[in-house]
Amino acid sequence: MRLIRVELGERSYNVVAGEGLFPLCAQFLREGNYSGKALVITDRTVERLYAGSFMAALRESGLALSQIAVPDGEEAKSLEWAGKIYDKAVEEKLDRRSPFIALGGGVPGDLAGFAAATYMRGAPFLQVPTTLLAQVDASVGGKVAINHPAGKNMIGAFHQPDAVFADLETLKTLPARDYASGLAEVIKTACLDGGGWLDFLLGRRDLIAARDLKVLGEIVSRCCRYKALIVAGDEREQGQRMFLNLGHTFAHAIEAEGGFRLYTHGEAVAVGLLGALALSEEFAGLQKNVRQEVSELLSAFGLPLTAGKVDPGRTFATLWRDKKALNNKLRWVLLKAPGEPLVKDGLPPEAVRETLAALLKDG
Repeated sequence: MRLIRVELGERSYNVVAGEGLFPLCAQFLREGNYSGKALVITDRTVERLYAGSFMAALRESGLALSQIAVPDGEEAKSLEWAGKIYDKAVEEKLDRRSPFIALGGGVPGDLAGFAAATYMRGAPFLQVPTTLLAQVDASVGGKVAINHPAGKNMIGAFHQPDAVFADLETLKTLPARDYASGLAEVIKTACLDGGGWLDFLLGRRDLIAARDLKVLGEIVSRCCRYKALIVAGDEREQGQRMFLNLGHTFAHAIEAEGGFRLYTHGEAVAVGLLGALALSEEFAGLQKNVRQEVSELLSAFGLPLTAGKVDPGRTFATLWRDKKALNNKLRWVLLKAPGEPLVKDGLPPEAVRETLAALLKDG
């Protein structure tokens, strides 16, 4: 079991990564300063796989438990489903010390966190991520949100969890496509963190593909450790936390133009990461071998290198709705070298258009 501390003063919390953590979550709730009720928010797939064992473990907390399952996929991150969570919370008479518990991937985590942030002006919540993408990224840092037709995560808040319990055993049942999606965020973090991370992943690609829990424990803890340091220094994304968006400017536009169905978040990040690295070669002096290594890793895990199913013109227009844009200028996260990210404003639109066109070719 590994423990990572997110240092945020009185809002500090632990991320625990290990196996068989459901009873530990119950112990945390039993010993915490909570009122007598809790609401578990999950999705329908995770409900089928884990809700029974999770709820059985949580009964040891002594809290009166209720549960709601939302549809799978980004469509659940909506005002409609947030409203249904509020309705359930009111029906069960939850108060502002009743924890909301997210059991699942990034969608239940974002949605539960958004509902907790806004219910009675802020209720506590816990993250119990069951996907690799959520364990290495989405569950840590307190960014919670729902979507808007204009873009992903357009309506949201910063609301830190009380704790994160990343149970590695849940990764065994993760569909191959979703597992690969999480690896895209791992590779992104390796680019940001440096320190031989890319070589570590390349040297262990077979163990990673086989879901070796010992290697996954190291990957999850290292990703969370990097993100914890970034969040502790810049909780509200005014500076260095923007580095975590490497590849995401392209990725969010690709996701949106695919209707959040053609490409998973991780698949879009894989393609967007290659685009960011291509721009980094032109505008930040990144060596070409880095993009070659990243392409090799993405291919090894079955992730796409292009996104030929979306329209280049519409995707280019969607880029400008990015949340990081200021004064109609996009802010790009680039890489000088592994471990040396930077933010650069207002790259030439034609260079962006050409890079995007290359990303959206078939094949």
